[in-house]
Amino acid sequence: MAVNRRRRWTAISVGISATLAAYALWVARDQSMAREKIVTLYASLSVETSPSRLRQLVGATRHLWLNNETNPTFVMTPLAWDAGNWNIRLEYAGDMLCSARIGIYDDGSRPKGAPPDRRFACRR
Repeated sequence: MAVNRRRRWTAISVGISATLAAYALWVARDQSMAREKIVTLYASLSVETSPSRLRQLVGATRHLWLNNETNPTFVMTPLAWDAGNWNIRLEYAGDMLCSARIGIYDDGSRPKGAPPDRRFACRR
């Protein structure tokens, strides 16, 4: 009877461990995909990227979303366990994009491997 109970708890433990490992791999893959999407979007930005065009570009992917509540505007990736989710910080003058930089959401610091900051010739 004790052996069956031990086997049952071992099976439950293995099942939980496998589920957690699969979830961790899925989250890591999802974060990697989100970072690829944000870098691709970042590379496509220009002075002509208006807020409405940006909404179209961001709306085309499930890995990014737009936060228009503050200035500058943020393009966000999903939250990460290590609080290391990337964002693009955008500064507009009217409909013209003046600057863009990739940073960590929590503190704005530049993440390792991020492209350099960009400034555009906009008229303020």
